[in-house]
Amino acid sequence: MSLVPRRTHWSHALLQLGLVLLGLAASGVVEARLLVVRADGRGDVPTFQAGVDALLEEPSEFEPDTLRVEPGTYAEDVSMETARGFDAAILCVGGPDQTEVKSLRGFSTPIESGIGRLRIQGLRVRGRVDLGVGLPKFFSIPDLMLQNCRFMGDVNIPKAFGHGNSGITDCEFRARLAIGAAGYRVRRCRFIGQTARLALWTDFFLNVEQCEFSGADTAAVTVSNQTDAVSFEGCRFTDVGIGIAVTLDPNAFSPSNYKGVFVSDCRFENISGAAILVTPQGPPRDLVREIAVSVHGSRFENCGSAIDGQQSAPLGLTMMADTITASTKSGIVASVSRGSMNGVFIRESGGDGARLTLRDGAGIALEEWLLFGNHGDGLRLVDGRGGSMDDVVIQRNSSLANGGAGIRLGVGPARDPTNTVMTHNLVAGNSAGGLVVEKAYAGRIENNNAWLNGGQAFQGVGNELNLELDPQLCDPSGDDGHVATTSPCSPLGQFGQIGAFGADCDRMGVTVDALPKTRRAINPRSAAPVEVAILGQPLFDAHRVDASTVRVNGVGPSSRAQGTSAVHLDDVDRDGHIDLLLTFESRTLPTFGNQLVLEGQTVDGTFFTGRDGVTFKPVSFDTSVVAHEESPLTLVVPSPQRAEELQVRASAAQGAAATLEMFDVTGRRVLAHDLAIASTDQTVHLDGAGDLHRGIYMVRMSQRGASVIRRVVITH
Repeated sequence: MSLVPRRTHWSHALLQLGLVLLGLAASGVVEARLLVVRADGRGDVPTFQAGVDALLEEPSEFEPDTLRVEPGTYAEDVSMETARGFDAAILCVGGPDQTEVKSLRGFSTPIESGIGRLRIQGLRVRGRVDLGVGLPKFFSIPDLMLQNCRFMGDVNIPKAFGHGNSGITDCEFRARLAIGAAGYRVRRCRFIGQTARLALWTDFFLNVEQCEFSGADTAAVTVSNQTDAVSFEGCRFTDVGIGIAVTLDPNAFSPSNYKGVFVSDCRFENISGAAILVTPQGPPRDLVREIAVSVHGSRFENCGSAIDGQQSAPLGLTMMADTITASTKSGIVASVSRGSMNGVFIRESGGDGARLTLRDGAGIALEEWLLFGNHGDGLRLVDGRGGSMDDVVIQRNSSLANGGAGIRLGVGPARDPTNTVMTHNLVAGNSAGGLVVEKAYAGRIENNNAWLNGGQAFQGVGNELNLELDPQLCDPSGDDGHVATTSPCSPLGQFGQIGAFGADCDRMGVTVDALPKTRRAINPRSAAPVEVAILGQPLFDAHRVDASTVRVNGVGPSSRAQGTSAVHLDDVDRDGHIDLLLTFESRTLPTFGNQLVLEGQTVDGTFFTGRDGVTFKPVSFDTSVVAHEESPLTLVVPSPQRAEELQVRASAAQGAAATLEMFDVTGRRVLAHDLAIASTDQTVHLDGAGDLHRGIYMVRMSQRGASVIRRVVITH
């Protein structure tokens, strides 16, 4: 078959193929040279290989720059050797579900006449892909872009080089990927059941963006160098053994400092091992002074640990606004030489929240951490080699309700005490002490607040410059960490903000549990007791409640409810913390939108509030007129109405007083109005209706034993 070029206007090719060809000028009129290959051999070229050869071989009379591949299975091992600069595209119009070749190899011949560019789109490769294998050290393959491809066999690209726009996009990998790249991006790809090995073979960058990794023993292995790190941005790792294993380049010229990895806005879920593991692979640890690891805005849920760098060379660890939840081991365990970590939230780890081993002369800053409900210490700092600290700042952190100490400091003295300080930290509700200092410490420890901890509030340090005051947490049951405006930890307090958060409520919160034993609906016409529990917790001691100040929906406890005690103590939720139970009489409790709102004070005068939803039994009404014929009653109630404008039209016999009453849906009377009937028809404004909530109510008019009921809907 003779080779006949097909010339097509550039804009027509765009509509036909859905792709702007590489190297085309957006403003000019350019001719695209298009070849077509079909699986039955009836295209412009007989085989897939022939089309590739026409694209990539030495220039001739015809220079095609696009190979259009029609759907089909091409049982070919395709070689992609080239010896010239080129600008070409291979477009499989049926996509990877319909177009397949057996394997790809090539790009191993050094470029002699300029760097070429090749885009491959919509191809499925059944077997291996080996591109650029065997290139000399300082050569790289042409500028390669892979789009919407599917790789069923291993992919090996050891020397990819790009200029910022090159990369792999929207591809699926069902086998291993090994890529050494620089100036390259891997975007929106899926890695299923196999490992991606991502290496920087020279300076520049390798960005992995919005990719998904699942089902592998190790999802990704990075090999970084001394000047640049592999970065992961917006990626998701699920159901893998290790998320990212950070290794080092053993061929570095001077193995001292490494850029390890940069992770931003990623999510790690159900990782059995470490989400980020810095391994000892690479040069001997004694030759590596520091490995830089940066993690920003990422979430870790149900991992072994979020970061594990305990067995590696020391880390230069940077973290910002990261969340670590339910690690089976410690949330962070690492050997650290330098670090700046701000806004880290670690909750419910099986070990310590964070265990940091500080190397000799370490300098770190830990600020605005929230460590909540971890089984071990909230934050633990230990000696690496018996050295000292140069510059350690631990300030404005909240360590709450942990199973160990709030903050445990087990490092040596500071070389310069003026640069080492622990200040404005809140440690409360921890089981094994508040702030624990285990070794001689020459730095400043001041303006910290330790409250309701098991063991000593301050161990190994005096509390002359520190506080032991109720922080008045807005939510002592959860991991919020904010305090009331009246708290000594509030930014408005004497010492400014103590802890990771400022004030976010007017008064301290408590956890309320209505009817904790029965869970039954409340009968508003009954004298049955209603028990309401104020739950004790690690951050709230129910013994401190002044029961005489407690009101529920404005009503105090009552011992008249079928002979029960108005106030008593019991562990109703069996969590090991004593709760305060208060008993109320059903028929005395006003309803506020099916909620019980509790307010009160502690014995030291701190105000608190809490609420719980309840169910009231509905009360039925007969809305028919039951007045006697000799005393006709009429009642007209327009509906819907605004509460503050509520009015009714009433008519009754003259000479006898009548009563207007209003009831909510539970049958509780919320308003009453006496009428001295002076005329047979009048409009009555119901005073006090403006305080009513939106909902359905009943209005009843009564006179001389007769009554009539009408329904009203209040909309505002």
